[in-house]
Amino acid sequence: MNNYFKYIPLFFFLLLVQFVLMNNFIVFNYGFCFIYIAFILLLPVEMPAILLILVSFLMGITVDIYSNTLGMNAAASVFTAFIRPYILKLVTPKGGYDMNFRFSIYKLGVVWFLTYSFPLIFIHLFLLFALDASDLSMIFTVLARALASTLITGLVLIIGAYLIQSSKGK
Repeated sequence: MNNYFKYIPLFFFLLLVQFVLMNNFIVFNYGFCFIYIAFILLLPVEMPAILLILVSFLMGITVDIYSNTLGMNAAASVFTAFIRPYILKLVTPKGGYDMNFRFSIYKLGVVWFLTYSFPLIFIHLFLLFALDASDLSMIFTVLARALASTLITGLVLIIGAYLIQSSKGK
Protein backbone atom coordinates (compact mmCIF):
# COMPACT_ATOMS: atom_id res chain seq x y z
CA MET A 1 0.00 0.00 0.00
CA ASN A 2 2.88 2.38 0.78
CA ASN A 3 3.97 1.97 -2.81
CA TYR A 4 0.79 3.73 -3.95
CA PHE A 5 1.34 6.84 -1.84
CA LYS A 6 4.13 7.99 -4.14
CA TYR A 7 1.45 8.65 -6.80
CA ILE A 8 -0.18 11.39 -4.70
CA PRO A 9 2.18 14.13 -5.98
CA LEU A 10 1.47 12.99 -9.56
CA PHE A 11 -2.27 13.30 -8.85
CA PHE A 12 -1.94 16.92 -7.74
CA PHE A 13 0.64 17.84 -10.38
CA LEU A 14 -1.56 16.60 -13.24
CA LEU A 15 -4.60 18.39 -11.80
CA LEU A 16 -2.61 21.62 -11.56
CA VAL A 17 -1.34 21.31 -15.15
CA GLN A 18 -4.86 20.46 -16.35
CA PHE A 19 -6.48 23.43 -14.62
CA VAL A 20 -3.78 26.03 -15.26
CA LEU A 21 -2.58 25.13 -18.76
CA MET A 22 -4.59 22.48 -20.54
CA ASN A 23 -8.11 23.80 -19.91
CA ASN A 24 -7.13 26.77 -22.08
CA PHE A 25 -5.41 24.69 -24.78
CA ILE A 26 -8.04 24.24 -27.50
CA VAL A 27 -7.32 23.60 -31.20
CA PHE A 28 -10.05 24.78 -33.60
CA ASN A 29 -12.73 24.02 -30.99
CA TYR A 30 -12.26 20.30 -31.71
CA GLY A 31 -8.98 19.32 -30.07
CA PHE A 32 -8.59 19.47 -26.34
CA CYS A 33 -5.82 18.21 -24.08
CA PHE A 34 -6.87 16.13 -21.10
CA ILE A 35 -3.54 15.46 -19.41
CA TYR A 36 -5.15 14.21 -16.21
CA ILE A 37 -5.78 10.91 -18.04
CA ALA A 38 -2.06 10.21 -17.58
CA PHE A 39 -2.73 9.51 -13.91
CA ILE A 40 -4.97 6.55 -14.79
CA LEU A 41 -2.52 5.33 -17.43
CA LEU A 42 0.53 5.49 -15.16
CA LEU A 43 -0.84 3.79 -12.07
CA PRO A 44 0.88 0.50 -11.19
CA VAL A 45 -0.05 -2.62 -13.15
CA GLU A 46 -0.55 -4.64 -9.96
CA MET A 47 -2.92 -2.10 -8.37
CA PRO A 48 -6.13 -3.85 -7.23
CA ALA A 49 -9.07 -3.11 -9.54
CA ILE A 50 -11.26 -1.56 -6.84
CA LEU A 51 -8.50 0.84 -5.78
CA LEU A 52 -7.78 1.72 -9.42
CA ILE A 53 -11.44 2.54 -9.99
CA LEU A 54 -11.67 4.49 -6.73
CA VAL A 55 -8.66 6.74 -7.39
CA SER A 56 -9.77 7.20 -11.01
CA PHE A 57 -13.17 8.32 -9.75
CA LEU A 58 -11.45 10.73 -7.36
CA MET A 59 -9.43 12.20 -10.23
CA GLY A 60 -12.48 12.50 -12.47
CA ILE A 61 -14.76 14.01 -9.84
CA THR A 62 -12.07 16.55 -8.92
CA VAL A 63 -11.91 17.64 -12.57
CA ASP A 64 -15.72 17.74 -12.64
CA ILE A 65 -15.92 19.94 -9.57
CA TYR A 66 -13.42 22.40 -11.01
CA SER A 67 -14.90 22.30 -14.53
CA ASN A 68 -18.56 22.16 -13.48
CA THR A 69 -19.20 19.14 -15.72
CA LEU A 70 -21.66 17.17 -13.57
CA GLY A 71 -19.82 13.86 -13.25
CA MET A 72 -18.88 13.36 -16.91
CA ASN A 73 -15.14 13.19 -16.23
CA ALA A 74 -15.76 10.89 -13.28
CA ALA A 75 -17.84 8.52 -15.42
CA ALA A 76 -15.25 8.48 -18.21
CA SER A 77 -12.43 7.98 -15.69
CA VAL A 78 -14.16 5.08 -13.95
CA PHE A 79 -14.88 3.37 -17.27
CA THR A 80 -11.27 3.90 -18.39
CA ALA A 81 -10.02 2.37 -15.13
CA PHE A 82 -12.42 -0.53 -15.58
CA ILE A 83 -11.16 -1.43 -19.08
CA ARG A 84 -7.48 -0.66 -18.42
CA PRO A 85 -6.61 -4.19 -17.20
CA TYR A 86 -8.06 -5.67 -20.39
CA ILE A 87 -6.00 -3.34 -22.59
CA LEU A 88 -2.92 -4.15 -20.48
CA LYS A 89 -3.48 -7.87 -21.08
CA LEU A 90 -3.57 -7.24 -24.82
CA VAL A 91 -0.24 -5.39 -24.85
CA THR A 92 1.67 -7.37 -22.23
CA PRO A 93 5.21 -8.01 -23.49
CA LYS A 94 6.58 -11.55 -23.69
CA GLY A 95 7.60 -12.63 -20.22
CA GLY A 96 5.11 -10.26 -18.58
CA TYR A 97 5.91 -7.25 -16.46
CA ASP A 98 8.55 -7.07 -13.71
CA MET A 99 7.30 -7.06 -10.14
CA ASN A 100 8.09 -3.34 -9.64
CA PHE A 101 7.21 -2.35 -13.20
CA ARG A 102 6.90 1.37 -13.91
CA PHE A 103 5.63 2.69 -17.21
CA SER A 104 8.46 4.08 -19.30
CA ILE A 105 8.68 4.88 -22.99
CA TYR A 106 12.41 4.18 -22.80
CA LYS A 107 11.89 0.65 -21.44
CA LEU A 108 8.98 -0.46 -23.62
CA GLY A 109 9.22 1.86 -26.62
CA VAL A 110 6.90 4.35 -28.26
CA VAL A 111 5.00 1.67 -30.21
CA TRP A 112 4.06 -0.13 -26.98
CA PHE A 113 3.07 3.14 -25.33
CA LEU A 114 0.92 4.14 -28.30
CA THR A 115 -0.70 0.69 -28.42
CA TYR A 116 -1.48 0.89 -24.71
CA SER A 117 -2.42 4.54 -24.26
CA PHE A 118 -4.22 5.61 -27.43
CA PRO A 119 -7.14 3.15 -27.17
CA LEU A 120 -7.66 4.12 -23.53
CA ILE A 121 -7.41 7.84 -24.28
CA PHE A 122 -9.81 7.52 -27.22
CA ILE A 123 -12.37 5.51 -25.25
CA HIS A 124 -12.14 7.96 -22.35
CA LEU A 125 -12.60 10.99 -24.59
CA PHE A 126 -15.29 9.42 -26.76
CA LEU A 127 -17.33 8.65 -23.66
CA LEU A 128 -16.69 12.13 -22.26
CA PHE A 129 -17.79 13.89 -25.46
CA ALA A 130 -20.74 11.51 -25.95
CA LEU A 131 -22.00 12.29 -22.44
CA ASP A 132 -21.60 15.98 -23.18
CA ALA A 133 -23.47 15.75 -26.49
CA SER A 134 -26.29 13.54 -25.18
CA ASP A 135 -27.70 13.41 -28.70
CA LEU A 136 -27.01 10.78 -31.35
CA SER A 137 -27.24 13.33 -34.16
CA MET A 138 -23.90 14.71 -32.97
CA ILE A 139 -22.03 11.38 -33.37
CA PHE A 140 -19.71 12.74 -36.08
CA THR A 141 -18.84 15.76 -33.97
CA VAL A 142 -18.21 13.47 -31.01
CA LEU A 143 -15.96 11.24 -33.12
CA ALA A 144 -14.06 14.20 -34.57
CA ARG A 145 -13.50 15.72 -31.14
CA ALA A 146 -12.49 12.36 -29.65
CA LEU A 147 -9.98 11.69 -32.45
CA ALA A 148 -8.49 15.19 -32.43
CA SER A 149 -8.28 15.26 -28.64
CA THR A 150 -6.76 11.76 -28.54
CA LEU A 151 -4.00 12.86 -30.90
CA ILE A 152 -3.32 16.06 -28.97
CA THR A 153 -3.46 14.41 -25.54
CA GLY A 154 -1.32 11.48 -26.71
CA LEU A 155 1.27 13.79 -28.24
CA VAL A 156 1.48 15.89 -25.08
CA LEU A 157 1.85 12.73 -22.96
CA ILE A 158 4.64 11.39 -25.18
CA ILE A 159 6.50 14.71 -25.11
CA GLY A 160 6.01 14.91 -21.34
CA ALA A 161 7.24 11.34 -20.86
CA TYR A 162 10.38 12.04 -22.85
CA LEU A 163 11.04 15.30 -20.99
CA ILE A 164 10.59 13.65 -17.59
CA GLN A 165 12.65 10.58 -18.48
CA SER A 166 15.47 12.61 -20.02
CA SER A 167 15.62 14.84 -16.94
CA LYS A 168 15.93 11.70 -14.78
CA GLY A 169 18.68 10.31 -17.01
CA LYS A 170 16.68 7.39 -18.42
